[in-house]
Amino acid sequence: RSSDLTISALCKVYDLPGDFLTEALTLRLGRIIHGQIDQNNRGVIFTEAFVSRHKARIRGLFSAITRPTPIISLISHHGFQEHLLYSVIEEFVNSGRLKGAVVGGRQDKAVYVPDIYSRTQSNWGDRKS
Repeated sequence: RSSDLTISALCKVYDLPGDFLTEALTLRLGRIIHGQIDQNNRGVIFTEAFVSRHKARIRGLFSAITRPTPIISLISHHGFQEHLLYSVIEEFVNSGRLKGAVVGGRQDKAVYVPDIYSRTQSNWGDRKS
């Protein structure tokens, strides 16, 4: 029982072709297998518990950020799955759960800029004028 595993690892353990395993797992996801396939890396499967834990950690961490922060440093420091992190941030920002934006896309130079920082900068500029 692992919280995330790769189809390639399963191929090696069970000596089965990747296409066969992918098809067999996809048919069983959500019914027999309580998990989901990573939408950005189709060879990785996450359990629902793993995704829920990551969502909670991401929500807490990003809610506490008050200044622009490089996402890559958060990934390495907190051990997040990169593709899952970007998907969750996008979901939270689009739903309004996180107030902020990711600048730079899904790259090494991506930065999370919280709205509180942008508003503070804007207010500071308005007072100086």
